[in-house]
Amino acid sequence: APTPPRQALTWEERGQALAQGERTHVSVTITLRGQPLAESIIDTGTCIICTMQNTKGPNTPKGVPAPPEEPTAYDVYISYKLWKHVAEAAKDEEDSLIIDGHPRIDSERHSIAVIATGASSSKLKAAEKAPRPAG
Repeated sequence: APTPPRQALTWEERGQALAQGERTHVSVTITLRGQPLAESIIDTGTCIICTMQNTKGPNTPKGVPAPPEEPTAYDVYISYKLWKHVAEAAKDEEDSLIIDGHPRIDSERHSIAVIATGASSSKLKAAEKAPRPAG
């Protein structure tokens, strides 16, 4: 007899499923694409901190539980060396920053802290790929 189709796991049911497994140690990186909130860009005197926030939930593949559609704040810590490459792009509403880094949960701020290890933008990436004139 054919196996009846299973109902997709809900976000609420994930806790029970995860309680059965063991945790392992991994190295994690994250890539953020978008613009920081203009009023959130802070120069601390040693680095730049800015906040980026997702605006919608991810498109989840079939069978994967959809997380709640509540915004997640990302507090990005960027060295001056990286910031100088993207400072103008952060002001350009038609551009999109591309930040690579290491995420950590910041329970005090209810956000995800991202220590930036790379910074670029959509327009900068496009300019790198554009053919250069001969001459």
